[in-house]
Amino acid sequence: MRLAGECGEAAALYDGLAGGLGPVGGDEGLLARATARLRAAECRLAFEQLDSAVRELDECRRLAVTLPETLARPLTEVCDEVAVDIDERVAGPEAS
Repeated sequence: MRLAGECGEAAALYDGLAGGLGPVGGDEGLLARATARLRAAECRLAFEQLDSAVRELDECRRLAVTLPETLARPLTEVCDEVAVDIDERVAGPEAS
């Protein structure tokens, strides 16, 4: 949905996923929740919610450094993708 441009629906799904994980514990649970929250924030960029995306990105980057490398890597990759999207939006259409 996110890649198809249905950002509102995708954000709701990611929010539901992050909230629905419940008491999933350990590093894997932290990774799953953080990834879902970050993807939801990425979707909201389509609605000009830049500040919340930056905050979520910062939180996820801080979490990534506390995780084992095998779990940190996928979260860092998502962080990098979202950071590019944020940078493009900050630069504006004239930079494209």
